[in-house]
Amino acid sequence: MSTAEGPPGRARRSSFCESTACIEVERTGAGVRIWDSSSPDSAGLVISVQEWDRFLCGLRAAGPVRG
Repeated sequence: MSTAEGPPGRARRSSFCESTACIEVERTGAGVRIWDSSSPDSAGLVISVQEWDRFLCGLRAAGPVRG
């Protein structure tokens, strides 16, 4: 399941967010919109649902981030 599933217009914030400068995503009629929460009215980046799914698969394949 991708984050892009679900009703359009429901934004999701990164689970790693600890401030007001976070990454948010939402499904739109055009695909998936990605933006910085400190600029919610910006156009952000809109990609297709397929591109978003490939991005998530790549993250999962890379495994957890170790700091």
